Amino acid sequence: MAYLHCHNCRWGQDDFWHEGYNPGKSATDYYNRYIKEPDKKYYMDIKWIQNAKVKWGRDAKGYYVTAKDMYVWEMERLARSIASMDVPTMKRWAEVKDKWRCPDCGKQTWDID
Repeated sequence: MAYLHCHNCRWGQDDFWHEGYNPGKSATDYYNRYIKEPDKKYYMDIKWIQNAKVKWGRDAKGYYVTAKDMYVWEMERLARSIASMDVPTMKRWAEVKDKWRCPDCGKQTWDID
């Protein structure tokens, strides 16, 4: 796995796809975690909820997000992650790494973790 990102700006992409991993596999995990009990409440810090811009509620215990809304948020986040991948595979990276430039800032200040 390799997380490609730019040191000049905040751009980054999910790990490279390979036979054992692709970001879409996470969809099944999220489904199993959240949709079995769609009304279940996950109590969160209000700052996290506001920053994530996720639908939330409040009751006597505090601020919460339902499992259904967490699932929707995770799917939207996953879709954005896949859409932002500029170089999806390590093979493609080997082909372009000497000339690749950040899609956001245009600099060649990349790193892989």
